[in-house]
Amino acid sequence: MSHLVSLDSVRHRYDSGLEIVLPDIVLDAGGSMMVLGKSGVGKTTLLHIISGLLRPTNGVVKIQDQDIYKLEGTDLDRFRGENIGVIFQKPHFFSSLTAIENLQLSATFQSKKVKPAFIDQVLNRLDIADKARSMINELSQGQLQRLSIARACISRPKLILADEPTSALDDDNAVAVMNLLREMQHEVDAGLMIVTHDSRIKSKVDQIVDLSSTTQLVKE
Repeated sequence: MSHLVSLDSVRHRYDSGLEIVLPDIVLDAGGSMMVLGKSGVGKTTLLHIISGLLRPTNGVVKIQDQDIYKLEGTDLDRFRGENIGVIFQKPHFFSSLTAIENLQLSATFQSKKVKPAFIDQVLNRLDIADKARSMINELSQGQLQRLSIARACISRPKLILADEPTSALDDDNAVAVMNLLREMQHEVDAGLMIVTHDSRIKSKVDQIVDLSSTTQLVKE
């Protein structure tokens, strides 16, 4: 089995001069990982580095054997769009568009062609097909979260990154969202990495990295 994601000797220095030293991480293709840790240990920094949004000060970040920070500008944007789907903690959509129009707009930015039938399939799989023509302000928070999962998956990414997808949910809904994430992961044949402080869902993943015990903070 090939490595989908690998981090080697990754560090990032913030503007304050504080430097974070992240653990070496390996996620295999098709695998799932929870990156656990309390606030302030670097979970968001790690997510931004892996998603290609924050260039580390040192180290190598590979996705499918591609050192992503050897890519620049539009090449990095294209690689990210083709290979990574991100589910943000607070989903943002265009309020002037319907749910399906938001997904169709997202699909137009993908270099891989997204078939309308697959968008319909994903909406059905997430049980929000009946909300496809609804405006964003007509959707509940749970429905918006499902729509966010749909947006991350319609391009069939190789890696799905989820930022605190269950932290604001009760136990039953946390389990339901995790089940949906795992189902969609298998649906599109992707790896799944969840960045969270929610320890309730440990049993739902293959691998756990606890940043509270593995991350170092160094002050100049």
